[in-house]
Amino acid sequence: MLSEVHSNDQLSSTTKNSNIAELDHNDVSARLLELSHLQFGWLEANYGEPLSKNFLNWFDSAYKQYFATELPAPYIFPTPEGGITLEWQSERHIEISVEINCKTRIGEFVSAKKDQDEMTEETVDLNNAKGWMRLNALLSDEFLQV
Repeated sequence: MLSEVHSNDQLSSTTKNSNIAELDHNDVSARLLELSHLQFGWLEANYGEPLSKNFLNWFDSAYKQYFATELPAPYIFPTPEGGITLEWQSERHIEISVEINCKTRIGEFVSAKKDQDEMTEETVDLNNAKGWMRLNALLSDEFLQV
């Protein structure tokens, strides 16, 4: 699917495309647009809140404005409560996730090394640039180490 984004950066529509090479597997805007179509009960018949278009548009805009371009794009998954989880896996076998609450826009960062009890957890306020800078720093520690 390809996303259409208007000049005001609002997600608006998708178009199916049979040429898969044209779509980056981690295209954040396209993934958010796809998630915007989820309806109540998407997880089970009576479970799984739809994701607010306002929340998704906020995230898309904030991500474009604040997320460090030298970092890998996340895989994005919906949460049953109507938020999203961002996920990465590093070459050093560390799994990283950030679950973002759709109401508070607070992210819960977790970094865990596979097959070990080593874990880092931190709350990041993504309502402001300072929180995004902290998230970028946490991710840079993993992905940009020499």
